[in-house]
Formats: sequence, structure tokens, C-alpha cells
Amino acid sequence: MKTTIVTLATLHQFHLKSKFYSLSHLRTIIEKANPDVICVELTAADLRCKEDWTAKSEYSKCIIPLSEKKGYNLVPMEPNEPKYSRIVNMHEQMLKKTESEEPKKIEIFNQYTEILYDYLFTYWGSPTDVNSSLTNTLFELKHAFQNSLFGPIEKQCWEEWNTHFLNTILETAEEYEGKRILVTVGVEHVYWLKKHLKNNSRVRLVEVNEVFNE
Repeated sequence: MKTTIVTLATLHQFHLKSKFYSLSHLRTIIEKANPDVICVELTAADLRCKEDWTAKSEYSKCIIPLSEKKGYNLVPMEPNEPKYSRIVNMHEQMLKKTESEEPKKIEIFNQYTEILYDYLFTYWGSPTDVNSSLTNTLFELKHAFQNSLFGPIEKQCWEEWNTHFLNTILETAEEYEGKRILVTVGVEHVYWLKKHLKNNSRVRLVEVNEVFNE
């Protein structure tokens, strides 16, 4: 029996001021998805302390309290220590080295990212736009550009981080076989996860627009 997976892109702190994808929109989609479990972009330690995160406000202000009310089980996807710090520190050291030795690369990347997000916030007009194939394509291109610009360490960190997410999702799918899993994750990760989930014979992917328009 296949496990149903809905991968829901989040905009972190932008939900607080977004008219087209507010916390209310997020709550509606989660309730319509009616998951047995939600895989969240947090560590196990984050879930225990339940901080009011500024960068990931959707969790403290929507997903965690809604899960407590509705009885959704939460599964942390981010790696525990020491893996968490090893990947983060490796990436930060690479960026510092690049900034010191090749600052033009940082400048080019920052300009590219600003232009991309300026376009996306013009294009996005609903949660389904954020969770669209166009959005995923643009972020796949962005990360291909990042990898080519910053080299193998950039690619290694991105692949290793997302692979940890993927393995957690697949382990959860096995544990909750035949059930319904919602994956809430920052919008840039969605293309990678869907690409690796779509041909897995054990899962059935459901698009956000199918859930949102029910």
C-alpha cells in the first residue's frame, strides 16, 4: 500500500506579511491535507524547546499549535548534532573563503538572488503559485548556478542536507505505510525532494493545488 505525500513549500517569515500566502492560507491547506504526520524543517531539539523562531515563524505561529490542536504527529527533518554543525560550518567556511578570495562571485550571486526573488514575489499570487512547477524549475536553475559558481563544497552541502530530509521522509513513509504525510519545507528545497520522490514505488505524490482546491 502506497503512502501519500504532499510536499508543501513554505516562505518562512514572509508568511507574516504575505497577502497571498498568509499563515491563514497555510493553516487551511494543512487542515485540508488532513495528514497523519507532518515532516517539519526543524531539529528534534527545536521541537522539544518550541522556540518562537523568527526565521521560521510558520512553525511557532501555525504548524506546531495546529498540530497540538488536531493531533498531527510531527517528525523533525533537520539533522541532529554533530551532523548539523558539520554541514553548516563547512558551508559557512566556504562562503567566507570565497568572499575573501573571489568577492565578485558573492556580488554576482547576491544580485542574481535579488532579481529572482523580485520576480517571484511579482509572479506569486496564491499558495498554488508558490507550489508550482515554474517555481520549482527556477529554484532548480538557481541551485545549478550556485553549484557552478561556488564549486563542489556548495553542491556537497546542498545534496547532503536534502538527502537527510529525503531519508527522513522515506523512513516516515515506511513507518506510516498507507497513511498521509505532509512535508513542510522551505520553498527552495521542494524541487529537489519531488525529483527524488516522484519515481519511488512506495509513495504517491499529491500536488498542493489538488489539496488547496478541494
